[in-house]
Amino acid sequence: MICDYLIHEEIYLEYTDGVVDSLLDSNYTQSEIDQMEEEANNDVSNTMGNNGTYLFDTSDLYYMFEKWSENEINSGVSCSVPMGNMVCIPTGDLEVAECSGNYW
Repeated sequence: MICDYLIHEEIYLEYTDGVVDSLLDSNYTQSEIDQMEEEANNDVSNTMGNNGTYLFDTSDLYYMFEKWSENEINSGVSCSVPMGNMVCIPTGDLEVAECSGNYW
């Protein structure tokens, strides 16, 4: 069974205090960190309108929807921006799906 996904939400990335502290300890200035965070948010904004397709076994999709109907939602996407290229992987309930499309 196939489930299509179109990204339409607005996403904002904010560095945690631990990340900022680590970067400061690595001799980055606060200004450089702010610039890096801004660039990362620009990269995240570029995902708007991208799509992805999840291919589920029917039983996995049924089980996920059963959980969701009981407000047991555990799904999402984990993204990182290594070398300026956003890489996203499905998490939680979506991990069992095969993913394709320009989002992945």
